[in-house]
Amino acid sequence: MALQLVLDGAAAAAVVDGVNGRLFLQNEPSLRRSPTPVTVEPYAVVTRAEDGRLLEEVNEALGRMEENGRLAAIITEWLGP
Repeated sequence: MALQLVLDGAAAAAVVDGVNGRLFLQNEPSLRRSPTPVTVEPYAVVTRAEDGRLLEEVNEALGRMEENGRLAAIITEWLGP
């Protein structure tokens, strides 16, 4: 893994996705992540085509969580700052 190479001193830096990077860093305080992302790649929620209402409800729930700050709180709680 690229982050392990940095930890071992075999690489100076690594570019990884935000989720895996944050999870790895929870147990490796000697490493730091850049506060500026290289790119912003959104995640997707996938449902079956016939479950259109479910997708609408998921999107609405995520929208509400983003508006009231709960989504950011969950991300910070589970993935760190």
